Amino acid sequence: MEALHATVAHEFFHAIQFGYYQGSEGVWWQEASAVWMEEVAYPEVNDYLQYLSGFLRQPEKALDSGSPFSTDYHIYGASLFAHFLDLRHGRGLIRAIWEELGRRASASLDYFDDAIRQEVPGGFSGVMGEFAVWNYFTGSRYRLPSRYPDGDQYPQVVPARLNTLAKVAVEDSGAVDHLGSTYVLLEPRLQPGGVVLEAQTPGGQWSRQVLLVWRDSVEVRSLAGGQLRLAGWDRYDQVVLVLAVTAPSGNSYEYTVAAEYDPDLIDEPVPQISSLAQNYPNPFYLGRQDHTAISFDLSQPSTSTALSIFSAEGRLVRRMYLGLRAARTHTEVWDGADEEGQPVGSGIYYYVLEGDGFKASRTLAVVREE
Repeated sequence: MEALHATVAHEFFHAIQFGYYQGSEGVWWQEASAVWMEEVAYPEVNDYLQYLSGFLRQPEKALDSGSPFSTDYHIYGASLFAHFLDLRHGRGLIRAIWEELGRRASASLDYFDDAIRQEVPGGFSGVMGEFAVWNYFTGSRYRLPSRYPDGDQYPQVVPARLNTLAKVAVEDSGAVDHLGSTYVLLEPRLQPGGVVLEAQTPGGQWSRQVLLVWRDSVEVRSLAGGQLRLAGWDRYDQVVLVLAVTAPSGNSYEYTVAAEYDPDLIDEPVPQISSLAQNYPNPFYLGRQDHTAISFDLSQPSTSTALSIFSAEGRLVRRMYLGLRAARTHTEVWDGADEEGQPVGSGIYYYVLEGDGFKASRTLAVVREE
């Protein structure tokens, strides 16, 4: 029955599409938007997930590339673009694209650009950079700014990695087709200092962005002028350069990315004293609230960090090993469960933060509501 639902939604939407336009150059959009319609009509089926690997594992390929007969399913995986337009700009934009193709009697990407431009300043230039950012945060990386409802079930793009362990410039280069993207990953690994990033994109139109990723949030910066000096980079878990070609035509646009680690590129001074904040909410009404948040500041990186919960009698209730933590503010949550996953009873508890050379503790109250 699920297979029938997906097929009916897909093929019936083809019939609707052909009321607008049925040219062979638009096959990729016919298939991509029909796969999207499967999810619109029957969101519980998730049949489209099987096609995303061929798209996310080859982000450098042109958005409109592929064939219905190709074994990589790229043309069906491009349904992710329709999902993005729907979730970010509203599904009326997808209808507007089909109406524009019908008026023009052509599926040229220039007409896609015209339709998108009516809703989003810049057309493809206004959407492809953000689309590329969303597509990085899938699978185990799933978090904001991606808003794909099923994003934690998607495969992941595989970035190129640059190892910046010494004060030596390292490079990566390649080529990207129109409306494609590429990713370059740097991992600070708690190295103090910073990095100088440079991206050379001599031809075509590009979106150049840097993602500063840490456990609790993401910051997106534009690589204005093609260069970024990033101080105090050890506060981040990942630094990701995202390059997307926003031109609607052309292939093999070349790029070169360079990164140089600089141990002297220090950010503003970090606090001299590590601090452990009072949990919030406190009291923690277990049963009404699903967690309480515990924040702490580290004055120096910690290679072995742990947060433990003890009963008033000193019995260990729960220990959370947090691993590597940079010198910045962190927030962890406790769901009120013990090591066996059972909710604790009402009472006073201690939470203890331990790391490299420091230890701090506070009390919290739990009120269990049956």
